[in-house]
Amino acid sequence: MFVGYIKTKIGIIKIIATDTEIVFVGIVNEIENDTKNNDLILKCESELFEYFNGTRKDFDLPIKIYAKPFETKVLNYLQNIEYGKTISYKELSQSLHIKNGWRVVAKALAQNNIIILLPCHRVVLSNGKVGGYKYGTNVKEYLLNLENNAK
Repeated sequence: MFVGYIKTKIGIIKIIATDTEIVFVGIVNEIENDTKNNDLILKCESELFEYFNGTRKDFDLPIKIYAKPFETKVLNYLQNIEYGKTISYKELSQSLHIKNGWRVVAKALAQNNIIILLPCHRVVLSNGKVGGYKYGTNVKEYLLNLENNAK
């Protein structure tokens, strides 16, 4: 496994990759002594810097989701939500043909270990309010504002 870190306005982001796929992008408290770069880590760091600078709207990185089949289905769907757009938990569950499934969709989103690349921050409550987020609503609000201001 290869590991990289970048410092951003939302905190320290840790990236973990194999030779061929990104398997983790998440916020951590500190940079550990486990940094071991490869070309994919460096590309991911570069694309994330561009995203935070408002110059990148789509990622060109191979990812691998390690989750249960239902969670994988929900997380894969996130790639259909355009930059700067949002969808409600209810709309997401309807798109996936899950009756009254906004709670199970929200639970699946909480398992997202590849934030930003799989943009679960773009899923909000039906009333337009932010809703929950694994790393706190302030981080979710920051990401949504970043995307809305960079359009």
